[in-house]
Amino acid sequence: MLESDQLYILGMRSSKALALYFEYVAERFYPHIRQLSREEEFVYDRIAINTTPKDVLLVYSVWPCTKKTIRVAELAHNLGIPMILITNTSLNPLVKIADVVIDTNSVNHPSGDTALMLVTEALMSELGRRTAPESTKNIEKIEQALNDNGLILWEN
Repeated sequence: MLESDQLYILGMRSSKALALYFEYVAERFYPHIRQLSREEEFVYDRIAINTTPKDVLLVYSVWPCTKKTIRVAELAHNLGIPMILITNTSLNPLVKIADVVIDTNSVNHPSGDTALMLVTEALMSELGRRTAPESTKNIEKIEQALNDNGLILWEN
């Protein structure tokens, strides 16, 4: 992930919130992120035109898996784009083509998304740790800009 030129993130339907959250947290300290989940009608274009084998596709795909997610991931796979899959079941068809699979095995659990959020938080923590001190400086810059513009309450 850290060695990629760009990290593309994809999550549709019930996986979309997880993908958006990953972007929201990670882009604060890791600026090489491109979100694909917001523009589903152009996702094929973005993969076909913008990606290279030096990029990585991070896919959130929880059960029931959407056909479009599978097709987009297959396109990326056919273009030689490495893929990380975060899922809640080993029955996910993308398990067969993903380079890295993180399976929370929580498909039938009433709080199944909790495990996926924990994985996301763990990835964020590790990403932040491995990109320090640059990541720390980026967060400090953001906090300073928010504070200077009166957007947050920050007591010194």
